[in-house]
Amino acid sequence: MHILLIDAYKDLAGPLALLLGPHGMSLCATTTCEEADEFLRTHEVSLVLLSSTLPDRSGVQYLKLLRSFPSTRTLPLIMLGTRATDIDVALTLDAGADDYVHKPASPPELERRILALLRRCDQAAPSPRRLATRQVGSLGFDEDSRRVTFEGVHLPLRRTEADLLACMMEAPGRVFTRTQLVKRICDSETVHDRVIDVHVRRLRLLLQPFGADGMIDTVRGVGYRLLETAQPLPPGAPGTPDDTPSQAGAPGPDLRGGDTTRVVGQAGLRGTS
Repeated sequence: MHILLIDAYKDLAGPLALLLGPHGMSLCATTTCEEADEFLRTHEVSLVLLSSTLPDRSGVQYLKLLRSFPSTRTLPLIMLGTRATDIDVALTLDAGADDYVHKPASPPELERRILALLRRCDQAAPSPRRLATRQVGSLGFDEDSRRVTFEGVHLPLRRTEADLLACMMEAPGRVFTRTQLVKRICDSETVHDRVIDVHVRRLRLLLQPFGADGMIDTVRGVGYRLLETAQPLPPGAPGTPDDTPSQAGAPGPDLRGGDTTRVVGQAGLRGTS
């Protein structure tokens, strides 16, 4: 199992490789996006650790490029960021990262994050022995495919957002604290609570065209709950579009009518034809 580290500085590679070895993982270090492209074309990679600062382009730019190709669109990825402000975390998660770790990151912490993310990916993998669908109002969630729909229309959720929604769909009406949600979807207590607000904001943007963004209700000072029917959202509530700076994301896509499939690149990084 290959773990790809893309970082201009290789001081992290040695200690992390020693920790991942007993788990059957091989850490491969590259210093530029060009080197990473070549490695991705010639190897099967299970997870990417991507630095936010690279010699040939920014980490967020390269992340967006990876998410534009079918072969790497769902590849598990952890961003190693030099800053840990709310806007930096929001920009990175909105661009498609599954997790954000502030540099300098300790090798043991990265080991835990890598194992936790891979566990979530394994749990999300289809199982031929299990097929279950959860339904809350017009919102549906297929556990086998991790596919989320509203009134039959597919919602293009990222893995972490689907996990967050699945957690709240287990108990409609129950209030989940941000700490509880962080533990469920990130398997780490070191993730900032603000990460949950970023994911909730994107979920609401996807539900907004249906007038259903209020299904995710904010319980001020506590957390969130999922309702059977939408309720009006108070202005400036955590996780609402006007709660996050405009740079952190564009307005939600219009999913009503027409083709709801995103337009993606015609060729993957692994040499598709």
